[in-house]
Amino acid sequence: MSSMDLSTLDFAKLLPVWMRKDAADTGLSQALDVIIPFVADAIKKLSTWDVLDSLNDAELDELAWESNITWYDSYADIAIKRQTIKDADRIFRTKGTPWAVQRVINTYFGGESSLLPWWEYAGGRFPHFKVVTTNATLKYENYKMFLAVLEEVKRQCAVLDTILILIKSQGMVYAGSCVRTGAVTIIHAYQPGNIQISAKAYAAFPPVRSGQSTVISYNAEQGKEL
Repeated sequence: MSSMDLSTLDFAKLLPVWMRKDAADTGLSQALDVIIPFVADAIKKLSTWDVLDSLNDAELDELAWESNITWYDSYADIAIKRQTIKDADRIFRTKGTPWAVQRVINTYFGGESSLLPWWEYAGGRFPHFKVVTTNATLKYENYKMFLAVLEEVKRQCAVLDTILILIKSQGMVYAGSCVRTGAVTIIHAYQPGNIQISAKAYAAFPPVRSGQSTVISYNAEQGKEL
């Protein structure tokens, strides 16, 4: 006898023998064969947190609303929605801390972001802070969304001073150096008994320039540029 579960239901086989000949009973059984597997599949989703990766956009939006995740964005990519919901409990426990802010910002906008508290930069004053990030989009199309998300997870008294965007680029840097040496001899023709000979050493170390070289002579004896 083959096994039967809610997804492979054949309800007519569960009927008593005396009911199987009734057309109404067999008709209801066939209807249940269609309805029960659908309901059983929906019931599986009641165990929400272990099936987040299988929920669609509408289901994720509903779950975020039920969980009161105020920094949740229903217009975000589905992968971001899932990660936001997965992190929700930890964010609620640490809400207002730098870790919570950094976690939410990195989830939504990618890149690497960190908070710079007021005591770590010149001119800072309590309770101000700065955000340092490698995501250049925070300055343009995502700026308003960033501020909205930040407002939900930062401390209410905290004030954002500025967003520092770190942009990395690659290029060629040319550097060169040279050393120039020489001596100056002074001869007093009319005082052969009092000849003075002095030497001055010169060294040249050019500054680094991108794509060009410049030589600056430096007098080692006098300690100044020529």
